[in-house]
Amino acid sequence: MDTNRGRSMVAASGVETPEGILNFSHFGRWLVLSHALAASAIVAACGDDTESQAPGAAKDAAGGSAGTRSDSGNPAGGSAGRGGSGGTGGGAAGTSGGSAGSSAVTSDGSAGTSGASHDASPTDASDAKADAAGGTTGTHGSGGAPADAARDARSDANATGGAPGDASNDHSTSGTSGASGADSGGDSSHTDSGSAADAADGGRSVLQPPAPGTGVQIVTPEWVVPKGEETFRCYHARVPVNAEMKIGRLASQASPVTQMSLIVYKADGDTAPDGTLASNGCTSGFGGSDWVWAAYAEDAELSMPSGVAKTLAANQLIKFDLHHYNAGAEPITMKVALNLYFSPAATIEASALVSFHTGINIPANGTQTASGDCTPGAGAKFFSLTTHTHQFATQALIRRVLANGQLGEMIVESDDWAHPVERYWGADPFLVLAAGEKLQYSCSYRNPRSPNITIGTSFAFNEQCMAIGYFFPASAGGSCR
Repeated sequence: MDTNRGRSMVAASGVETPEGILNFSHFGRWLVLSHALAASAIVAACGDDTESQAPGAAKDAAGGSAGTRSDSGNPAGGSAGRGGSGGTGGGAAGTSGGSAGSSAVTSDGSAGTSGASHDASPTDASDAKADAAGGTTGTHGSGGAPADAARDARSDANATGGAPGDASNDHSTSGTSGASGADSGGDSSHTDSGSAADAADGGRSVLQPPAPGTGVQIVTPEWVVPKGEETFRCYHARVPVNAEMKIGRLASQASPVTQMSLIVYKADGDTAPDGTLASNGCTSGFGGSDWVWAAYAEDAELSMPSGVAKTLAANQLIKFDLHHYNAGAEPITMKVALNLYFSPAATIEASALVSFHTGINIPANGTQTASGDCTPGAGAKFFSLTTHTHQFATQALIRRVLANGQLGEMIVESDDWAHPVERYWGADPFLVLAAGEKLQYSCSYRNPRSPNITIGTSFAFNEQCMAIGYFFPASAGGSCR
């Protein structure tokens, strides 16, 4: 099954550049510094094709068409297309008020207390000043009908633990207790558009914890994103399950905000206390075994194909790299919830191939197109491909490059930076590249300002060009440059 929905791709160890490999242990430290500065002007050389143009010399992006572009703000939610996945499960976000508890992570349905986690039985940046440029995003639930919208965001936002039962591998919207319709084969279309709302909850329904024994929910404490500013946070948590977990589906929800980024990492050896919300980002590289998932919409979800999962150890330490930008006129009370749904029957390990282009330097009042390529390992089967950019991007593409060097099919074509298209293949045939083929990703930008816009973490002042792909088996590997 093939779906257009919305997100970005690099090997776990590094990215190849003309100067060699970009080591992510070093790069992670650069990102932490960049978080603190928020308006980083760091530019690294990149071996990819990068084209800059002065005013009046705008360059047309590469031709070709892709699947359906995601529609933002659709109050009825993204509809499932041909062969549609979807079904029930509302995936709407909670109100900005969030949970009255702090780092609520429980296994018994009771309210969590300040950073406390309760074990589930195995059988049971400182805030960076930003300008107010950039449009606001709506809600972004994937397709599916609303469900259980009458739950108040201030009610307990607690995990439901228990044994890793067989949660649905459906590609429905994140929502009620893991219940969802089943995927069917074929070619369908998903968006990160707004889900249907319930007036009793301020127009949005709340991401429910998984049903007992089917998964766990982890919720951050609340913090405030001031008007016209962006915040960087790192949330340290422990998954409260005393047995190895096979995660077949993930769903997240954040308070409404102009733009956001959530990256979930495995954090083996993390020394921060469980429940710590630190005032800095914690990017730890791109792709590979520690990368669990990334979400760039308030309501997001990823389902693994049948038999495929991401493995987490018992009581796995994880961290959330959190970045939120509020271009509005009022402060926003922010919190983020993450649902992990169990799929114990899965035997195939999933992984991520994620790129990070380091050659972005958009001239004042000019344009630039930055591009690179990713080479998957032999036998890699992709079930999700998307891109990630910031507000100055006008288009992001991923296309096949044939073994003879000629450009092949357009796979992802997105012209909405806030709601990027995601291609999703929920069942065979998956996206598989032939020997000698690779993926080319490119991002085009227009800079309306007088200073150059460079690579960095700030949504307001910097840009990024990422391709993100999820594939199996993890042993196939791959690299990007």
